[in-house]
Amino acid sequence: MLESESTDDVRVLISPVLGRLEIDVASIKVPEPDPLWKSSISGGFNGNDSDGDGSFSGNISASTRYKDADQIFVLSGGINYSRNDDKDKDPEIKTKKGNLSLSYDRFVSSNITAYTLTNYNYDYLKDSGVNDFVASVGVGFPLIKSDTTTLSIKTGPSLEWIGGGNDCSSNEYCGNSYGGAFFGVDFGWKPTPWFHFGVANQFRANFASEVKPSNSFAATFKFIPSTQTNLFTSLKFQSTYQSMSTPASNNTVSGQIGVDF
Repeated sequence: MLESESTDDVRVLISPVLGRLEIDVASIKVPEPDPLWKSSISGGFNGNDSDGDGSFSGNISASTRYKDADQIFVLSGGINYSRNDDKDKDPEIKTKKGNLSLSYDRFVSSNITAYTLTNYNYDYLKDSGVNDFVASVGVGFPLIKSDTTTLSIKTGPSLEWIGGGNDCSSNEYCGNSYGGAFFGVDFGWKPTPWFHFGVANQFRANFASEVKPSNSFAATFKFIPSTQTNLFTSLKFQSTYQSMSTPASNNTVSGQIGVDF
């Protein structure tokens, strides 16, 4: 920029390709920084009744994140419920699940974080292990940080407890806590403003009488029909495996409409 020829209203630049350029100061737009807080809430519901035979299903998810140059805080949770109300029969609960997750990362350097996290999962229909609580501390490594792609891993020791269920007393693992090892992967991809894709996987190896694995996997497809609004639709697939509970595995697919703010 030529300071001697620039004024409060006009900036004068010399380009090796375009030559002399005069730019109105009013036309210069400074990109707004990303907000420190980002939150989202979404849900989906469905009801049906035919000649006295009915069904209802619903799911709600919410999350909030705070991020600055030194730290990242994330709180998220969700509820998934479905029930059949058939004529001349007692209501039958088909799905009754919930989850709550809290994590905090503190940057030690640009490529290393110290983290702590807790996850709670509830599954009413499990015979044993209705409640599953995980806590872990360790180190994280943000491997990719770009405008369109993020990839990070976390690893450290963990503590896991499962309890609850009609068959808990007959399950040797139910009602006990076990130390172990934790390994997590988070991947995000935003190829266009209207489509976002995210994957999160958490693997734990618990040290009981033998090594007992558990794993939580979630994949989210998010569609933003218009960049002029904060509304979106999403499709989410969740899969859990806990070798110390009965049944050991469970999968859920849910569609939602939500808003970012």
